[in-house]
Amino acid sequence: MKKIISIVLVMAMVLAFAACGKKEEPAANIANPVTEYSSLEEINAVVASNMVGPGVMGVSDESFCVIDTDPKIAQYKFSVNGHEYCYRASAALDDISGVYVDDSTLFAVLAEGAEANIATDSYYGARWYTIDCQYCLTTESKDLTAEQFSAIAEELKDLALPLSLANLPANSELIGSYEDSFSQRAVLEITAIDGSDKVRAVVVWGSSAFERDTWTMTCGFSEDGLFSYSDGLHERITCAESGEETVETLEENQIGFFNYDAEAKTLSWTGAADEDCQPCVFVQLEVAVSE
Repeated sequence: MKKIISIVLVMAMVLAFAACGKKEEPAANIANPVTEYSSLEEINAVVASNMVGPGVMGVSDESFCVIDTDPKIAQYKFSVNGHEYCYRASAALDDISGVYVDDSTLFAVLAEGAEANIATDSYYGARWYTIDCQYCLTTESKDLTAEQFSAIAEELKDLALPLSLANLPANSELIGSYEDSFSQRAVLEITAIDGSDKVRAVVVWGSSAFERDTWTMTCGFSEDGLFSYSDGLHERITCAESGEETVETLEENQIGFFNYDAEAKTLSWTGAADEDCQPCVFVQLEVAVSE
């Protein structure tokens, strides 16, 4: 998986933000209180993140703070060769970059556990997840190249190791039925696959009484602690009044992931390829035990 992510990040992670309507909201302008700290260790302890600074020579102008949102956001600003970077981490599922493009979704899924923005005009950004945190790196510079940004982003991603892999269950322990607590319109069914340690996950989203969308995926925990897949099949099933069903394939080989919360025992579909499904938080249904 690391090889896949590395190739994809080099090619696509460092495109700049769309010029139309772009604005960056620095931490100083955020309404939430900001607490200053003196080191990465301190802000990591507050946010339960694992941010590590770049190992390149010439790192300067470092500053550390925590933005008091819910959940909190750790922010580390630093400069390399005159280019300023903003590195953030949080347990939040929503975009924490502080950069907005006409209120549209900033990042798109690129690979298992990695995302990047679609970019122009010298804005650069990358975002990725582990089981613990969302991490985000952004910068603006007319002299910076995509390759330079990619090198730092890849290094930071490799260093941001997950903290709670020991809490992960086996893939088979997630077998069961789930419902989406966010929209209450989607259900998730996870079943075993004969001869494999991975499992089959099927999401069903009911658009109406006559139409539903399904996503079928082969899932398993990756080294980042994400419940990932790379073979997602998105289909739309339409039911005629006669009862006859028509199946339309909308997309194949989708890449994405669920983030497993070991404490709440939920699966958040933060890596969904479809925007409407990104807020899905699946809660396992309890199985009635007969006396």
